[in-house]
Amino acid sequence: MADQDLHQLMLDAEQQSAEISSLGTALPQLDRNLRQVCEASQTLWNKLSQTGPSEGIQAHLLLGSKGMDLSQISQKLEALSSRDMLAPLEPVPDTDIDNFLMNETQNVLLGILEETQNFNFGKLKEKQRMEKEEKVLEESWLKERCEILNAILQESVDQEMDFVQPDMEITVLSERPTTVRSLMSSQEVAYANKVIEFNKAVLSGSSKEPLMKTFMNLASQFSEKKVFDLWECLSTMIKIPIELSILDGDPLKTRNSPRVQLALIKQARAFLQDRYKLFMQNTVANNLQRAMRGGAPGTFSLVRSFAAIQELVNEGCFDDGQVEGLPVWALIYYCLRCGDYKAAFYCVQQAGSHLVDSYSAFFEDMAGNDGQVSESVSEVLRYQYRHVVASSEDSFKKAVFCLLGGCDIKEDFPEVVQTAEDYIWFKLGQVKTMPDGHELPMDILTYNHLQSLISQEYGETHYKATEQPFLYASMLLLTSQFEEAIEFLNRTSFLRPHAVHMALALAETGLLATSVPLQAPLLSLDENEPAPSKRLNLPRLVMTYCNKFSHSNLAEAINYFYFLRDLKDADGVNLFKLCCCDLALENKAFNVMFGMLNERGDRVFGVLDEFFSSEEDTKAIIRMVAEESEKKSCLEDAIFLFELCSDHENSLRLLNSMLGQILPQENKLGSVRERMESVAMMHKQRYHGKEINCSAPTASNFNLLCRLIEFFNHWHSKDFRKALEIISEVELLPKKPSEVEHYIAVFRQLSGDIMKNIPEVMLATMNILSAEYSRLKSNRVGSPTKHHAQEDLRQYGQAITAYSASLPYDMPGDTNAKMVQLMMTMN
Repeated sequence: MADQDLHQLMLDAEQQSAEISSLGTALPQLDRNLRQVCEASQTLWNKLSQTGPSEGIQAHLLLGSKGMDLSQISQKLEALSSRDMLAPLEPVPDTDIDNFLMNETQNVLLGILEETQNFNFGKLKEKQRMEKEEKVLEESWLKERCEILNAILQESVDQEMDFVQPDMEITVLSERPTTVRSLMSSQEVAYANKVIEFNKAVLSGSSKEPLMKTFMNLASQFSEKKVFDLWECLSTMIKIPIELSILDGDPLKTRNSPRVQLALIKQARAFLQDRYKLFMQNTVANNLQRAMRGGAPGTFSLVRSFAAIQELVNEGCFDDGQVEGLPVWALIYYCLRCGDYKAAFYCVQQAGSHLVDSYSAFFEDMAGNDGQVSESVSEVLRYQYRHVVASSEDSFKKAVFCLLGGCDIKEDFPEVVQTAEDYIWFKLGQVKTMPDGHELPMDILTYNHLQSLISQEYGETHYKATEQPFLYASMLLLTSQFEEAIEFLNRTSFLRPHAVHMALALAETGLLATSVPLQAPLLSLDENEPAPSKRLNLPRLVMTYCNKFSHSNLAEAINYFYFLRDLKDADGVNLFKLCCCDLALENKAFNVMFGMLNERGDRVFGVLDEFFSSEEDTKAIIRMVAEESEKKSCLEDAIFLFELCSDHENSLRLLNSMLGQILPQENKLGSVRERMESVAMMHKQRYHGKEINCSAPTASNFNLLCRLIEFFNHWHSKDFRKALEIISEVELLPKKPSEVEHYIAVFRQLSGDIMKNIPEVMLATMNILSAEYSRLKSNRVGSPTKHHAQEDLRQYGQAITAYSASLPYDMPGDTNAKMVQLMMTMN
């Protein structure tokens, strides 16, 4: 049935097609049957399904869903783009009012658009200019802020220095006598002398004593014993094995490595143990009757006597019996506190079999490993502490277990750990380290955690640092927070010299973490480094310290800056050179620092030459100072400095510029012109008969300016004959009207320094000519020679007047008028 319906449908379609063809209409003809249409559709579908829909099809689908025809939109866009919206309007007759109004309207709109565009571009340029100015101001403010902060840290010299106190000394500046009183204290002078001796050894290549040892020996001579204790502490802390002292060239990475941390902990505990043993000996020596000293000499005998003085038996409950009438765990603790682990093992052996069976193996292992407790032993001790010892009333026993096992890190045991040194020794003993890549449990004390505990959680307030600066500084040093300790000491005026020299000694060992940017704070923290590790701005510390005496003790300041020779700023400039440059600009002591030129033009060496093997290095610094002086418009200094470093080109360039500004002025005593004329004559004398390092035009301009100086000197002194001779020799002005064109061509080749003085040269010459003409005219005796001379003067004046009127130069408004007036006096 379905086949018959389909066959009937095909017949009907063919009949309709025949009827349409018979009508002759222009309707499109279908040349395919249904089967062919299906095959074509299937082929098209396969093609689209393989290649995916094109952009055109996607656009048709998108716009078609919104009721739009893409082909119509394309035609509209083409029509729109083909119209020239901003084309010049065609002129229309005045009588065509409609088109005239339309043109006027469009003109107004176009004018508004153009005005708005210009306004926006102007605002944009103004904003860019303001942003640039703000950036420059911000950079200037950052530099000024650093100087202000340095001044605040340095404090006022008037507040710190008393010029009548006896410890003020006069130092020698590079072995030259001086009448300036030194602003350095006796301790600062002593440190500076050691610094100078050290630098001399470095420069000569001879063997030198380490700075740490030098400064510590010096500190032993000071009256303040606690200063020497700080130096002794620092010296002990840095005595780590040599192979561990450098790791990737970064001191912070070195000190944060587990092996170095173990070495630092060992050094700190050894220092505290020696001090405590000395304390015990002094205590026993002062209480011999109560100490009942006797028996074999050694640590156990000392500990027993010390414990007897403490009267521990009457203070509380003690576990595991006694040894010679004293609590066994107290004796063990004091032996450990002295650092004698064999004595602690001896106490265990003397306590009885019950203690020997339980703990003998632990203490024997510790005594054999120089106090190091293995991780397996620590685990056993922690287990016993949690299950047995924690409930004991014997504070000494609990303290020993927590010390050796590194457990219960929040317990401080105030009955046992009574002083700050006891506390830091105890906590250092609890610190555990693991190799890189391993994590410690949360209840284990790490070295970085202990550092944060001392410097951040407790800090200056807990230790009353303003009242006890030595105590807080020692706590920081014993936890290897060297940078923070130095920064703290630097904030106290009487400890600042020691802080600076500790930093220098540490920098020599390679263990001081320094910050690179010169503008960084004195103490900075990097987020990428483990807390509380900080970096010290060594250049800023040294520069701030030297600000106090850089004017009175120039050589000493340079010796301190020499320690910065291996550091560079953000622009790659050597900090030693940069500091010397700033020092020279501030002090203006160029002759002392850089030397001076002798009569032959050779440079006599200054203080700075002692620090360089090559004269070119010194000249490089002189050139830096000269360039900065030029930027600051200190042109006289720049001229001298460029000359000093044999940069004749820049020296003469600036000298020509200065001479061009004061050339026509009268030479008065003490004036700028007098000084510049003296400088110019000295340059001319030194350059006479010698080859100079500058271009020919610069040298030629300098010689011409020197001749013009002589011309104006003769003009002001009324020596007209000499003045005319000079102006004729330099050949700047025409003598005859026929020479005007030639001298105009010469004028175009002159430099700006000479060109701007030509009007004054012409006026002075015309005044001379007028005066000479009047002198000849006043002589009533007539002769052919007189008339010939008058005619020559008149031609000379006419040539100069014509030359003045023809110059391609914007001269002062009254110059030509004056020239004409002077010319009229010769008619």
